[in-house]
Amino acid sequence: MIRRNWIRWKKNGWTKNKKTMKDLTMIKELVVRKIQSIQDGEYLETLLKQLESRPQDKVKLTDAEKHLINTGMEDYRNGRVMSQEEVEKEDEEWLHGK
Repeated sequence: MIRRNWIRWKKNGWTKNKKTMKDLTMIKELVVRKIQSIQDGEYLETLLKQLESRPQDKVKLTDAEKHLINTGMEDYRNGRVMSQEEVEKEDEEWLHGK
């Protein structure tokens, strides 16, 4: 059953937008089976470190940070952008008081 679902899942091009609890459960079962079949202790230790280092919480933005992001996106949509060279030139002028 899991193998058949895996093939269906792979063939249908599952995306983050379409994931369901059933999809997640199936993926978790497949991951557990793969891990259980690993005999290399060093590989398992590396895998464990990778899993433990992954942040579990989403980053929460403050209202001020959200405002800055929205302002930047609005500037971009309205063509208020500068090239990297223009920014560096402006920084140099500001730093040297020109």
